[in-house]
Amino acid sequence: MFGQPKLGDASAPSAKNLQSNPKIMASKDVEMKPLTLDTDVEKVKEQDKEKETPLVVKLSPTQEIKANIALIQRGVSSMEPRFSHRVLRTLTSLRKMLTADIISQAVDENLVKGTESTET
Repeated sequence: MFGQPKLGDASAPSAKNLQSNPKIMASKDVEMKPLTLDTDVEKVKEQDKEKETPLVVKLSPTQEIKANIALIQRGVSSMEPRFSHRVLRTLTSLRKMLTADIISQAVDENLVKGTESTET
């Protein structure tokens, strides 16, 4: 075919030409280091520990109620329904953890004392 060098053609790259001409041989082989199990395995384990994301801290029910109140206030002030939707999604798991003591503690912490709503 046109444009392709033939086998005996001088312009066709041969194995000798590839090794001697650095322009043709663009990439070199990478030297591989031997694997030593005692050190490399420990390094890999350390790297895996570093890559792990820190665990999410579980909030106490009163802290979760306080966070939900803040989200509701933000949703009301910005007229964004996504904040109230987020609160609604967390209510099912929060309801399972609630007791009378937790509810009274959350009310004491989150309601401002001295307002009409706390006097009734």
